[in-house]
Amino acid sequence: MLETIHEFQTLRLERDGAIVQITLNRPDRLNAMDDVMFDEIPRAVRMVARDDTVRAVIYTGAGRAFCAGREMAALADRANAAEVFGVPKPAGREMDFVEGLQVPVIAAVNGAAAGAGMGVALLADFRIAAESALFAEAHVQRGLAPSVAAWYLPRLMGVAKAMEVLLLEKKINAQDALRYGLVNSVVPDAELMNAAWAMARRLAELPPLTVRFTKYCVQQGLASSLDAVRASAGWAQALTRLSTDEQLPPAGKK
Repeated sequence: MLETIHEFQTLRLERDGAIVQITLNRPDRLNAMDDVMFDEIPRAVRMVARDDTVRAVIYTGAGRAFCAGREMAALADRANAAEVFGVPKPAGREMDFVEGLQVPVIAAVNGAAAGAGMGVALLADFRIAAESALFAEAHVQRGLAPSVAAWYLPRLMGVAKAMEVLLLEKKINAQDALRYGLVNSVVPDAELMNAAWAMARRLAELPPLTVRFTKYCVQQGLASSLDAVRASAGWAQALTRLSTDEQLPPAGKK
């Protein structure tokens, strides 16, 4: 049974056993990210990340959308001379949604995931889409260069299709997202959260340290050579063997 563990102004954290669900909670704004959310997200993630009993995290949106991206009104308010001529800050603040989370992250995508909201979904380790899900990249049309999507989309769907999404604002429905490899599965809207929780429970039953090391090795592999990943995996296996019994065979097996 879900228990609310913290209620932020723009987020709701709930927990059942070893699984935490983080709900973007601005349904009247289609869960668009404003400055308050960007302040609360790192606090929420740190709260979850420092709890070693958490085994999986689910992200979803309240109401009829996953996340409509950045709140453009707030962004426009900061477009002053100091920001225009100052030292540029790295784009892709949606990275805060996963920064420090070593456990598997599942995005349960209900409705629209647009702009930075699409970035949040792409940053997850698993993506389950409701039939109503719609992915869209709107950075270029707003005069902004994309960041997270520009890194992920060519790797997931190829350069040519990625450029259609990034430059021509091609929207991707749930079935196309499955065909392109952007999501793991598509389910009826009413079954979305049950599917996300079923996957989270499967992940929570796996050896926890091995799961964390596997996620780390995959992330290393996206930016490193095979030899570097082999070295990381070797250290991970040694540490697991020395500090846990996760490599022991299940009871009754040899």
